[in-house]
Amino acid sequence: MKHTISTMKIISGSADNDRMVAAEFCSDAITEAQSRLDRIKSIADLRSVLDSAQLAIAADARAGIRHIHAAMQDVSEFHHQGALSQRVDDALLKIAKMQDEVEALYRSLHMLYARD
Repeated sequence: MKHTISTMKIISGSADNDRMVAAEFCSDAITEAQSRLDRIKSIADLRSVLDSAQLAIAADARAGIRHIHAAMQDVSEFHHQGALSQRVDDALLKIAKMQDEVEALYRSLHMLYARD
């Protein structure tokens, strides 16, 4: 990602450049989370057959979305009721929905793979 959590915690939203940085950060976070969700969906849709390698890919994608979500929560708390709060909170909500979807997909894949 082009911008980091540290970057997001030094901007206030009072300058045009701050809003641009926040927009890029949020867009990058959503794009990255969507990419990871798409990886898991492709396994669930049988674009690739579930095996240990594919389950590992799904687990990595799930961990990535969890990490992005946690980062967005941190940024959201920092900018709570600030000039950038709406933009960050909108991105956080989208990523939270993706996380819910990925958790359900991963659980079903993991149950299919479980060895008895």
